[in-house]
Amino acid sequence: MAYAAVITLKLTLQQILLHPDTYSIPCEKKHIESFHEKLEFLQQFLEEYPYNKRNEKAISVETRIRDTAYEAEDFMDLHLNNLSDSMMGQIISIELMMEKVDSIIEEVAKIKEQMGLEIKQGRGSPMEEDTKTCKEPPNALSKDSSSSAKNLIMVGFDEYLMQIKDQLTGESSALEVISIVGMGGIGKTTLATYAYNDPSVLYKFDVRAWATLSQSYTRVRDILLAMLDSMKILTKEMYQESGDQLRLHVYHNLKHRRYLITIDDIWDTNAWDYLKMMFPDDRTGSRILLTTRIADVAAYASPPEAVHHISLLSDDQSWKLLCSKVFGDESCPLNLQEIGKTIAKNCRGLPLSVVVIGGLLSKVEKTQIVWQSVAKNVSSLVFSSDDQCADILRLSYNYLPQYLKPCFLYMGVFPKGHEIHVSKLTKLLVAEGFLRQGEGQFPEEVAQSCVEDLLDRSLLLMSKKDYEGKIKAFKIHDLLLDFCGKQAKDEKFLQITKSPANLHFRTVSESERRISIHRGEKFEFVYSCYVLDDSTSHVRSILCVGQCNIFSYLLLRFQLLKVLDATQTRFQYFPPQVLELVNLRYIALLCDGDIPASITKLCNLQTLIISGDRWRYSKNRLPMEIWLMVHLRHVKFDRVYLLDPCKANFDFYSKHLVLKDLQTLSGYGI
Repeated sequence: MAYAAVITLKLTLQQILLHPDTYSIPCEKKHIESFHEKLEFLQQFLEEYPYNKRNEKAISVETRIRDTAYEAEDFMDLHLNNLSDSMMGQIISIELMMEKVDSIIEEVAKIKEQMGLEIKQGRGSPMEEDTKTCKEPPNALSKDSSSSAKNLIMVGFDEYLMQIKDQLTGESSALEVISIVGMGGIGKTTLATYAYNDPSVLYKFDVRAWATLSQSYTRVRDILLAMLDSMKILTKEMYQESGDQLRLHVYHNLKHRRYLITIDDIWDTNAWDYLKMMFPDDRTGSRILLTTRIADVAAYASPPEAVHHISLLSDDQSWKLLCSKVFGDESCPLNLQEIGKTIAKNCRGLPLSVVVIGGLLSKVEKTQIVWQSVAKNVSSLVFSSDDQCADILRLSYNYLPQYLKPCFLYMGVFPKGHEIHVSKLTKLLVAEGFLRQGEGQFPEEVAQSCVEDLLDRSLLLMSKKDYEGKIKAFKIHDLLLDFCGKQAKDEKFLQITKSPANLHFRTVSESERRISIHRGEKFEFVYSCYVLDDSTSHVRSILCVGQCNIFSYLLLRFQLLKVLDATQTRFQYFPPQVLELVNLRYIALLCDGDIPASITKLCNLQTLIISGDRWRYSKNRLPMEIWLMVHLRHVKFDRVYLLDPCKANFDFYSKHLVLKDLQTLSGYGI
């Protein structure tokens, strides 16, 4: 994840430039400023370079950017905090790193020059994507006209279909745009297909056309050719005509006629702005039907009453759909019904998951043992057994802007079915340091905005709102979580482990900075010099989201740790080893007793969360020195005693109360 690495390093350099007297770096300020400018250039390249243009050379450059940024971050963090130089033999000087960056910039310049040449010659554009076209819209009814096949496809869609048909065939003479919105695999295209092919809709319109956009609208010729082909007027000569000429053909063929246009999988409001100009509004009762994964696109193109947000299936609907796929018109045997309903439930309401698992079950032996095995691995089986499913999910990820990709992959730290609280996630994202800086915004506001953007893109599922209507908590579909885990591993962004056998830090790459431990049952971090070597020094985050015992002396292996979330591990008292991890930004621990005054050694700390034993009535006591930790943003305890420096006889502390960044201070008994 090159982008996240560059942003994180930029943030470190900005701290040095803003507080030059605080840090001791073995290079001049002008070198830091120059390095920062070079990173700005690389950040711009990563943001602007289109994903579909990524070839082997571009991927190689991205990898070099990531590894160089990580190497520089290690160097800076070691010197900023006067940490052990045990890795210094492996770390080169800042000047040599800048030479590396200069070499990368030369390669980037060549890539950008080649890209500009292709645009000038008319062979592409920065936004170009291979646009899918279809001579005929997908017609589910043509494959199997039996009632069982129809029920298989339409389970859970009946009400939506009725509403959309009413809007398509309504009496209004004005041109109306109807939008279907939902996550990938939820059945938007299937629903649009049924509406498009419904007999009452066929009777209503003089002409129909269908085009699938995929991610980009810039190859408009493909879209226009698909529409002309759907309208049965495409000729050989038209293949030689320009986009403007083809658009005129579409416009003239629709003029003064009642038409239905279906635009499947539209991703951008700019795409809609371009396309809508060729749809005349002659008040003939014409209609346009859009499908999209992005709520903002639907809201932009259609009035609220014409936007249909497709919900996930209920457990009953999933079971009905699964039975249709596996057994057709027959009933499920009694001995398989209980485990079958569990399988349907584990599909988490996504029709794509149900259909893929149903197809798998129809081909395997119908026994309880086989079905129980499937029930335990539903999402992983869906992801691994169906390439089309993986492509659907990958499409959503590829289209994300660069600044959202690390935020999305970060969801992989949480286990399946976990309700993720936005308040916790925003603190974690701020501590990680890969958020794009917002002008005049608190970092937490930037993080909140990223979560809302992912929700708008149908990648997250709202579970709770606050009294103002803002998202308070959300979940992420199991299938998307599996995708996050695989993609994060491929990009060396995050390592997820689910058992002690998988927890071999000796195999952790220097590019893998985060470790998330998922486990339903208790296990221990076993200390072993064989397992833990110097590669662990590169780890920046450890998040224990399952029960896990961490031996406190083990923590000393992670000198550059920024995030430590270990609320599933009980410490009898605040572990003193934590005080040696001076790079920490975020701590969440489960412990009793007082917090030592030496906590001020954690000079970079932003978030301090301490949970105590809920069955005890003792309080954690915070030292007066806490008021000297100028970077603190959030302090949270279950029960805590904190002395007000203004009411105490501590003139020094009352005069130096400078917690200007503190946003939240909570804990019963403060």
